[in-house]
Amino acid sequence: MAYHGYTNLMCQFLDALPNHHVRILEIGIASGQMMIPLVHHLVKTHRPFEFVGIDIFVEDHLDVILRGFNLDERRAKVSLINGNSLEELSKISGTFDLILVDGDHNYYTVKNEMTHIERLSRPHTIVLCDDYHGKWSQKDLYYSEREDYAEIKSATERQETEKQGVAPAIDEWLEEHVNWTSISPLGGEPILLQKSDTGLLRGIEK
Repeated sequence: MAYHGYTNLMCQFLDALPNHHVRILEIGIASGQMMIPLVHHLVKTHRPFEFVGIDIFVEDHLDVILRGFNLDERRAKVSLINGNSLEELSKISGTFDLILVDGDHNYYTVKNEMTHIERLSRPHTIVLCDDYHGKWSQKDLYYSEREDYAEIKSATERQETEKQGVAPAIDEWLEEHVNWTSISPLGGEPILLQKSDTGLLRGIEK
């Protein structure tokens, strides 16, 4: 995920949370660019946590890296789900403090992924959505059409929709959920969603 410097902001947000068991959900973990620094930070700060990641292809090296953290399963748990988010999200229960959305960059997928956000959120939850301002903002990317994903049978096939891209799907969700607002604290591709009454990001360095 191309977060362009959001790692530090996310770590500061996690540190500002009340003293409870932190839960993070990442849709589209790719090579672990965000998962690894977040897990490392939580281990270093001795914060009890659970990290759930979903991807249509979980790379083998991620398990090797996680073993290197020597996680104490009584306080730290990482679950990597090899599957399609459109099927797996409905199986996930509980709520999360931080949700990262970076699956297939197309209107159909993002529109359906966003239907789970309210159910999976806590009052202070923030949601980071990749490519809202990027290359796939107004046009569709389907990983099923990429050569390096040709053998991944769980990848979503192209769907014909009137709209395309990440931005329209998120904009529609925001119109339907007036208790949420969007901000771009660091600029660049991702957009950050938060409930209008949350104050946890106030004072965090930008």
